[in-house]
Amino acid sequence: MNYGETIETFSASYFSMAGPDMEAIDDGNLVISGDFKVYLNPEDAHDSIAIQMLNPTVLFPTACDASVTQATPCQRAFPTTPHSSDGYGNYPELTPLEFYTLILATDMGANYYARENNPMNFMYQ
Repeated sequence: MNYGETIETFSASYFSMAGPDMEAIDDGNLVISGDFKVYLNPEDAHDSIAIQMLNPTVLFPTACDASVTQATPCQRAFPTTPHSSDGYGNYPELTPLEFYTLILATDMGANYYARENNPMNFMYQ
Protein backbone atom coordinates (compact mmCIF):
# COMPACT_ATOMS: atom_id res chain seq x y z
CA MET A 1 0.00 0.00 0.00
CA ASN A 2 1.39 3.38 -0.98
CA TYR A 3 0.28 6.38 1.11
CA GLY A 4 2.16 8.89 -1.00
CA GLU A 5 5.58 9.15 0.60
CA THR A 6 5.27 5.97 2.65
CA ILE A 7 5.01 2.42 1.32
CA GLU A 8 3.80 -0.23 3.76
CA THR A 9 3.32 -3.94 3.21
CA PHE A 10 0.68 -5.89 5.10
CA SER A 11 -0.67 -9.38 4.55
CA ALA A 12 -4.05 -9.53 2.81
CA SER A 13 -5.59 -11.25 5.83
CA TYR A 14 -4.40 -8.52 8.21
CA PHE A 15 -5.56 -5.75 5.88
CA SER A 16 -9.00 -7.31 5.46
CA MET A 17 -9.44 -7.66 9.24
CA ALA A 18 -7.84 -4.48 10.63
CA GLY A 19 -8.14 -2.19 7.64
CA PRO A 20 -5.74 0.48 6.49
CA ASP A 21 -3.71 2.76 8.74
CA MET A 22 -6.22 5.59 9.05
CA GLU A 23 -3.64 7.98 10.48
CA ALA A 24 -1.41 7.51 7.44
CA ILE A 25 -4.39 7.94 5.12
CA ASP A 26 -5.33 11.17 6.89
CA ASP A 27 -1.71 12.41 6.76
CA GLY A 28 -1.66 11.72 3.01
CA ASN A 29 -4.95 13.63 2.51
CA LEU A 30 -6.53 10.50 1.05
CA VAL A 31 -10.18 9.50 1.16
CA ILE A 32 -11.56 5.96 1.35
CA SER A 33 -14.72 5.44 -0.67
CA GLY A 34 -17.16 2.60 -0.78
CA ASP A 35 -18.38 0.44 2.08
CA PHE A 36 -15.04 -0.83 3.40
CA LYS A 37 -15.58 -2.69 6.67
CA VAL A 38 -13.05 -3.02 9.46
CA TYR A 39 -13.64 -6.33 11.24
CA LEU A 40 -11.28 -5.79 14.18
CA ASN A 41 -11.67 -2.41 15.87
CA PRO A 42 -8.34 -1.57 17.51
CA GLU A 43 -8.74 -1.36 21.31
CA ASP A 44 -12.40 -2.42 21.07
CA ALA A 45 -12.76 -6.18 20.73
CA HIS A 46 -16.28 -6.22 22.17
CA ASP A 47 -17.71 -4.10 19.34
CA SER A 48 -15.59 -5.68 16.58
CA ILE A 49 -17.55 -7.47 13.86
CA ALA A 50 -15.15 -10.45 13.81
CA ILE A 51 -15.37 -11.03 17.58
CA GLN A 52 -19.15 -10.80 17.51
CA MET A 53 -19.31 -13.26 14.59
CA LEU A 54 -16.97 -15.70 16.34
CA ASN A 55 -18.97 -15.32 19.57
CA PRO A 56 -16.28 -16.48 22.02
CA THR A 57 -16.91 -18.91 24.84
CA VAL A 58 -16.37 -18.14 28.49
CA LEU A 59 -12.78 -18.42 29.69
CA PHE A 60 -13.00 -17.03 33.22
CA PRO A 61 -13.46 -18.21 35.99
CA THR A 62 -13.25 -21.59 34.24
CA ALA A 63 -12.86 -22.30 30.55
CA CYS A 64 -15.66 -23.86 28.54
CA ASP A 65 -14.36 -25.56 25.40
CA ALA A 66 -17.15 -25.72 22.78
CA SER A 67 -15.16 -28.23 20.71
CA VAL A 68 -15.67 -30.81 23.48
CA THR A 69 -19.13 -32.36 23.88
CA GLN A 70 -20.53 -31.31 27.24
CA ALA A 71 -23.81 -31.87 29.04
CA THR A 72 -24.33 -28.11 29.43
CA PRO A 73 -23.71 -25.88 26.40
CA CYS A 74 -20.93 -23.31 26.74
CA GLN A 75 -21.88 -19.81 27.69
CA ARG A 76 -21.03 -17.31 24.95
CA ALA A 77 -20.31 -13.59 24.92
CA PHE A 78 -23.20 -12.66 22.60
CA PRO A 79 -26.73 -14.04 22.15
CA THR A 80 -26.08 -14.84 18.47
CA THR A 81 -25.16 -18.13 16.81
CA PRO A 82 -21.38 -18.45 16.41
CA HIS A 83 -20.14 -18.02 12.85
CA SER A 84 -18.45 -21.44 12.96
CA SER A 85 -21.82 -23.20 13.23
CA ASP A 86 -23.89 -20.84 11.11
CA GLY A 87 -23.85 -22.71 7.78
CA TYR A 88 -20.38 -21.58 6.65
CA GLY A 89 -18.91 -25.04 6.53
CA ASN A 90 -17.80 -27.55 9.09
CA TYR A 91 -14.91 -25.64 10.64
CA PRO A 92 -13.42 -26.50 14.01
CA GLU A 93 -14.28 -24.20 16.91
CA LEU A 94 -11.54 -22.05 18.39
CA THR A 95 -10.38 -23.04 21.85
CA PRO A 96 -11.05 -20.64 24.75
CA LEU A 97 -7.37 -19.69 24.76
CA GLU A 98 -7.44 -18.96 20.99
CA PHE A 99 -10.51 -16.75 21.49
CA TYR A 100 -8.74 -14.96 24.32
CA THR A 101 -5.58 -14.44 22.25
CA LEU A 102 -7.60 -12.84 19.44
CA ILE A 103 -9.49 -10.63 21.90
CA LEU A 104 -6.25 -9.49 23.56
CA ALA A 105 -4.60 -8.79 20.21
CA THR A 106 -7.60 -6.67 19.19
CA ASP A 107 -7.81 -4.83 22.51
CA MET A 108 -4.09 -4.07 22.33
CA GLY A 109 -4.53 -2.25 19.03
CA ALA A 110 -4.72 -4.98 16.35
CA ASN A 111 -1.10 -4.18 15.49
CA TYR A 112 0.50 -5.90 12.54
CA TYR A 113 4.04 -6.07 13.82
CA ALA A 114 5.12 -8.26 16.66
CA ARG A 115 8.67 -9.07 17.62
CA GLU A 116 8.62 -12.05 15.27
CA ASN A 117 7.68 -10.20 12.08
CA ASN A 118 9.00 -6.71 12.74
CA PRO A 119 11.39 -5.55 9.98
CA MET A 120 13.49 -4.01 12.77
CA ASN A 121 13.77 -7.43 14.42
CA PHE A 122 17.57 -7.20 14.55
CA MET A 123 17.19 -4.51 17.24
CA TYR A 124 15.72 -7.05 19.67
CA GLN A 125 18.58 -9.51 19.45
